[in-house]
Amino acid sequence: MSSLMSSLICSLMYAMLRNRRWPLLLTAGLFMHGGAGAAACDCDAYLKIESGTLPLVFSVPHGGEVALPDTPERAHGTKVQDDRVNELAAAIQGELLALTGRQAHLVGARISRKYVDFNREQSAAYEASAAASIYHEYYAALRRAVDTVRGQPGALLIDIHGQSADKGAIFRGTKDGRTARNAQFYSEPDGLITRLNAAGLNVQPATPDDMENPHFNGGYTVRAFGYQTAQGIDSVQLEFGASWRKPERIEETARLVAEALVRRLHAQGAL
Repeated sequence: MSSLMSSLICSLMYAMLRNRRWPLLLTAGLFMHGGAGAAACDCDAYLKIESGTLPLVFSVPHGGEVALPDTPERAHGTKVQDDRVNELAAAIQGELLALTGRQAHLVGARISRKYVDFNREQSAAYEASAAASIYHEYYAALRRAVDTVRGQPGALLIDIHGQSADKGAIFRGTKDGRTARNAQFYSEPDGLITRLNAAGLNVQPATPDDMENPHFNGGYTVRAFGYQTAQGIDSVQLEFGASWRKPERIEETARLVAEALVRRLHAQGAL
């Protein structure tokens, strides 16, 4: 199959998945049974996709460093890598496995943000056509994961990022409560944000009524899959400060996050 044909097929499949008028069973069937969408993108070198059995979905869009051969970097937009977010997500997966014997669904970038920014809508995400099929497969994989967990108790998408504006903070991004039900995050004693802050992780804002930092209040991923959409789930962007991503601290951060997630799932009857 030519690269042009692969890209066209991926684009068609992505449009089908994003269009609510297409039957979900049709699009899901093409992916599940090895149809065109499944074969169109050989993306293993550029994406990390893991299936899970917990009602959790992790998106990790900015941790990659793999170059796209013979392709110029994007001329516009942010191209900086989020250091060690891939390692953090992998460590959280390991902690979940140790605590429950199960793991989350995960879709992460191995490809560098210099070529594609997965937390942007298509028109702003990439400039070279060679990146199109990789972008579409990232979102097709997230769509499959969200569809798998939707309707399960405790279903949640976490978009994992890194920031250095406040190295000791973790910024919450839900578009000020639009992409996730704040009551699910703050209700005592098992709301996720309540649990994370009780463990000392310093998530901001700490209360449901406070406005989120406008620079970190959620990007395209949580808007696309948040519970405000017809086929969405509770979705939050978590921007981990650099202090929480230090090599010597990643395991501690991952443990605290995983423990909070497991307690939330227990409280919601998911475990």
